[in-house]
Amino acid sequence: EAGQEVADAFNCKLGKFPMKYLGLPISDSRLSMAELSDAAKKMEKRLQTRKCGHLSFGGRSILIDSCLTNIPMYTMGFYWVHEGTHQRFDSTRGKYFWEGVGNKKKYHMIKWEALDKPKEFRGLGFIDTRAMNSALLCKWNYRIESGKNSLCINLLRRKYLRGKGFCQSSSRGSSQFWQGLHSVKEWYERGKGYVVSGGKETRFWKDVWLGE
Repeated sequence: EAGQEVADAFNCKLGKFPMKYLGLPISDSRLSMAELSDAAKKMEKRLQTRKCGHLSFGGRSILIDSCLTNIPMYTMGFYWVHEGTHQRFDSTRGKYFWEGVGNKKKYHMIKWEALDKPKEFRGLGFIDTRAMNSALLCKWNYRIESGKNSLCINLLRRKYLRGKGFCQSSSRGSSQFWQGLHSVKEWYERGKGYVVSGGKETRFWKDVWLGE
């Protein structure tokens, strides 16, 4: 009742979690795999509107890269997507590549894990959504530690870092977004490098030191 009174005072509807904000699902608790699978549903739904059953394998590969693979990018840029959702991405793209559209079943000659390898490794160069998910989240880590000055980045620094570096921070009791950034911390640590300066963000015994 109190919530409805506030909604009436502001002349708006009374909503409930989980809800969507700027196209992303948000909640006051951890989002489940089903609640984060909207991108997979959109990818499957997009195929139903395609009338391209006569495209060659080359045409299908272009359409996969330019359309289907781009659908989950926005979500993967904010959340660590569950493995089950990545498998749906692979299944949808693999089914379209081998079978096209329609209900006619065709044999999948090669598993999708072989197709999404780079061409120099004898794959077809399809984007691996797991690697892309990690790369997009690592980009957040880079922005946080590189001194980028924006309202969002400054808010994250003050809330979670408190004068420390990202690798010194903890994900315990934090939001699902911050836990996702820590899920790729190992990959981020492998490729990062920075100048020591004051040393507040340096872990003397754990960081890898480079000589001149």
